[in-house]
Amino acid sequence: MHYEIVVRAEAGQFRAICPQIAGVVGYGVSAGAALDAALAALHSYCLQHNLPTPQLEVTRANLKTLVGRA
Repeated sequence: MHYEIVVRAEAGQFRAICPQIAGVVGYGVSAGAALDAALAALHSYCLQHNLPTPQLEVTRANLKTLVGRA
């Protein structure tokens, strides 16, 4: 199964969410830190629900937008 994680700048920090699963969210001072936190939350969710753990595959990134807001 593929999961999407969306990272956005928000109020001086970054927030990463997985739209397919409510509650899978990560926050960080950088986009990478927020992504890492969201991936950890997604991994934990999959383990708790006996789902296969996803592998990371970046399919689209717009770093200019993220960096410009930092």
